[in-house]
Amino acid sequence: MLSKKKQKKFLLNKCVNIIYYMNAFCQRKNAEDLHQMRVEIKKLNAFIFFLKKQFGSNFYANILSPVKNIFKEAGVIRTAQVNLELAKKIDLKNPNVINDLIKRIDTGSLEFCMNRLEASKMMQRFVLQMLPSLKEIRTSRIKKFFRKEIEKSNPQLLGKLSTKEWHHLRKKIKILLYVHQFLNEDIQMKIKLNRSYLNNLQESIGMLHDVEIVSGLIDRNERAGKALVKKLGGEMALQERCLHEEIQNYNSKVFSRG
Repeated sequence: MLSKKKQKKFLLNKCVNIIYYMNAFCQRKNAEDLHQMRVEIKKLNAFIFFLKKQFGSNFYANILSPVKNIFKEAGVIRTAQVNLELAKKIDLKNPNVINDLIKRIDTGSLEFCMNRLEASKMMQRFVLQMLPSLKEIRTSRIKKFFRKEIEKSNPQLLGKLSTKEWHHLRKKIKILLYVHQFLNEDIQMKIKLNRSYLNNLQESIGMLHDVEIVSGLIDRNERAGKALVKKLGGEMALQERCLHEEIQNYNSKVFSRG
């Protein structure tokens, strides 16, 4: 059984971590701090998703809305940061793109940090609203949650996946991993989730997404740009073929120890 005490501890930990990384980013302007803040919000979102599936209440979705706004605002900055990192990695020779990304990071960071005090207060209000709603959850209900969500996330049901569908699958996999991570060890053992397989799969999908981003940054009007886009297209096709091999017998792989 998942106790209220365990849920409370998780909730408080996520709130403290989110505020910590938010303040750390605004003080140091370190991209990793912003990334970690968004990871903590993703874990919190997975927890709320789990509770909503358990109790079927719109309360959980509505109460998370302000937290998602923080996530989206930080996402604008983070997207520009990732794009800039990838642009440097391929030695992109387009000053307009580079300058635009730097401007987005600087402008977004300034606005985000101006609102951090209110965001911190909002996180505290969120936790105070959430605490009274926590209930003990039986292990049988948790096992049922995983069975249902894995059945629904099975990519083999979709045939050939688009890049958007791969990205959506990655989000679903991360939710399963995050929920499994905060459970008691005895419950984890009963669910028998193959975390290694799911983590490798989501990382492979992430690589596909990175190649797509890089392709979008390249100037297709230049000769060198056209050649690079063609090369990246080949890499994406190869990555997709590998992914389709990885998802064969998805359900049996997910529920076996590896």
